[in-house]
Amino acid sequence: MEQESAKFGLHVSWTKTKIQNVGVGPPASSITVNGHNVDGVSEFTYLGHKIVSNNNSMPDCLRRIALASRAMSDLADVWQQQNISLTTNIRLYSACVMSVLLHGAETWTLTEKEWLKLQAFHMNCQRHILDVKWYDFVTNIHKYWPSRHQGHCLAKKIGTFWTRCSL
Repeated sequence: MEQESAKFGLHVSWTKTKIQNVGVGPPASSITVNGHNVDGVSEFTYLGHKIVSNNNSMPDCLRRIALASRAMSDLADVWQQQNISLTTNIRLYSACVMSVLLHGAETWTLTEKEWLKLQAFHMNCQRHILDVKWYDFVTNIHKYWPSRHQGHCLAKKIGTFWTRCSL
């Protein structure tokens, strides 16, 4: 492997190289390749995604929610501005928060629990943008969301075949 990669001026970083068993079977154990020890891991972050051995999307889903929550809080001053229209806020939310939340989501295998967490985060963000407090007892937030954004559906953004929409 090192000889072939050296032809192109590349080399293997053995400190970064890991082995993982994805799917069924026992966890990967450490192996030796060309005199270098390659550690076995059960999870790691690759290109911004948390990869786990058991095909569970929950760790990556929770990580994306945390990153999107950070993006949402970074824009806190924008959401409180009275001179910015709701349409502009929705576009900002879609571009800056939803893109962070759903980056790589088309590869997730969502369970009902993960789906509900995504919906809860999405609804919480909508309430924050619309400045609806928990004690206001507004149950159907989609009634206040502009009608031309009704077609915007969390399931469509994820790219799954879910029929329920969060809006």
